[in-house]
Amino acid sequence: MSNKLVYVCDGGDCNEKGSGNLFVYLKAHFDEVDPHEENIKIRRYHCFAACGDGTTITLRPAPAVYRPYTVGDSTRYNTA
Repeated sequence: MSNKLVYVCDGGDCNEKGSGNLFVYLKAHFDEVDPHEENIKIRRYHCFAACGDGTTITLRPAPAVYRPYTVGDSTRYNTA
């Protein structure tokens, strides 16, 4: 069972700001470090209603919200 769940906003504004590319990048990274999703899962989420803040991701179970979040941030936060 996975103990972390990452949601990447896939709403209109975030998608226009690159959330689709971010999801693909993070998914590839997580598949490399945890191919069977034993410790972390990544999913798209329709909208977090934080459109003005840019691409938004959340990390569960910790109530963490990161925004705006870019591919470059993946090395700054311990998401794996």
